[in-house]
Amino acid sequence: MQDFAIQEIDLKTNKLLFFWSALDHIPLTDSYEPASSAKESGNVWDVYHLNSIGLTDNDHDILVSGRNTWTIYRIHKPTGDFVWKLGGKKSDFTIEKKGRFSWQHDARFLPNNTISLFDDNCCESSTIPPQTPPAHGLFLKLNLTEMTAELDKTYFHDPLLQVSSQGNVQSLDNGNKFIGWGESQYFSEYQEAGNNVDHPALALLYDAKMPKNNYTYRAYRYDWVGRPFYPPSIAAKTKGDRVAVYVSWNGSTETTAWKVFAGRDPDHLSKIKIADKTGFETEILITDQGPYFQAKALDATGKVIGVSEVITLDLF
Repeated sequence: MQDFAIQEIDLKTNKLLFFWSALDHIPLTDSYEPASSAKESGNVWDVYHLNSIGLTDNDHDILVSGRNTWTIYRIHKPTGDFVWKLGGKKSDFTIEKKGRFSWQHDARFLPNNTISLFDDNCCESSTIPPQTPPAHGLFLKLNLTEMTAELDKTYFHDPLLQVSSQGNVQSLDNGNKFIGWGESQYFSEYQEAGNNVDHPALALLYDAKMPKNNYTYRAYRYDWVGRPFYPPSIAAKTKGDRVAVYVSWNGSTETTAWKVFAGRDPDHLSKIKIADKTGFETEILITDQGPYFQAKALDATGKVIGVSEVITLDLF
């Protein structure tokens, strides 16, 4: 049997703060993955397959998804006990029919006791209930008094997809939802209103597919900022009666311009020219013959964010 464990570690001291084992807390009988499946996986039964962990509205609780138990668990870290279980064979909630899920991924706790998840609903075994809907992003609203889970919103792909594994749902700051469709290769963004299985094209903003046979376990949309840990690159060579200085900084997303320095003494260089970044590598023509050159990367405010080494024409 394959156990799954959760750990919290203090990165400053390397001290283990929390350890939790699925085998110690979840009965084997809660699994929907038949033990016979071990014949196809090196004689190891994947009983639980925990596939996501996240924070909640309480620093002492975490949210964990068990794909093969069809259950989302809220766990109280100080005791290791379940606060509640959503879905599966021993759900503490009565789930609205259209909100039921199976083989899910990426369970997240959101404000107002809302749970988001990617509902694969597909292909793992013959235990899939009849008329199970295709894969979709799913939002459930929990009523902690009545212990009910009501359907909030769904996000289906157009055309409808059967996704055998993986996938995720990301809630963006503007309310939109960004969905990675796991093994099916797609990723999509939707307006918050969502859609349903009968009208899957509603609220879709755009849809794309990974090339060839590539796919991603999860897909995310962010305003990504790249700040390389290494300095910018620089090279220089003569070009007619001038010097061509070539500058680049692979991975930097904040560089908008370059400031070039030159001089006869590597310790006392003078600013020669400022030029806008024109692509991955920017060519800057100057009349100063150096022979020493250096470049500094500037952001949109003119602040220096990176400094190259000092080079000479002979080093090119």
